Amino acid sequence: MPAFKLALERMESKRVYIDTNILIYFFNKEQKYFPLVSRFLQHCASRKILGVVSELVVAEILVHPYRERNLDAIAYIKAFFAQKEFLHVSLHASGFIGESAMLAGERGMKLIDAMHLHTAISTRCDFFITHDGNFKSTSAMEVIQIREFVD
Repeated sequence: MPAFKLALERMESKRVYIDTNILIYFFNKEQKYFPLVSRFLQHCASRKILGVVSELVVAEILVHPYRERNLDAIAYIKAFFAQKEFLHVSLHASGFIGESAMLAGERGMKLIDAMHLHTAISTRCDFFITHDGNFKSTSAMEVIQIREFVD
């Protein structure tokens, strides 16, 4: 975990886009990743890191509880994202879908990945934390691959 501690330090006081898989690992208490993602989210909760998600992230996380008709999980997830001074949930403006499609086409990405990347870019994130190997760092935004910190 020392390497992850250094990554957390690099992200301090920066805007970090949080991909859906990071939050799924948190909600599911995924044994392999939970210690890392919970530590990351603690930094967001204490405002050391400015966490950003898309409304798409919230929707993706709610699919399974809705499918299972798990009203407790639905309420918990909605309350989690509604917390004040925790994560910024970015809402999408007109043109978002078309711009995301263009980004997907230009970069050869899946549309949903392009939508997440578009949100990260439009909200001026410095970092993008994920487990999805399709995301790569650029000069404008560093991608933190959570998989790199697990044995």
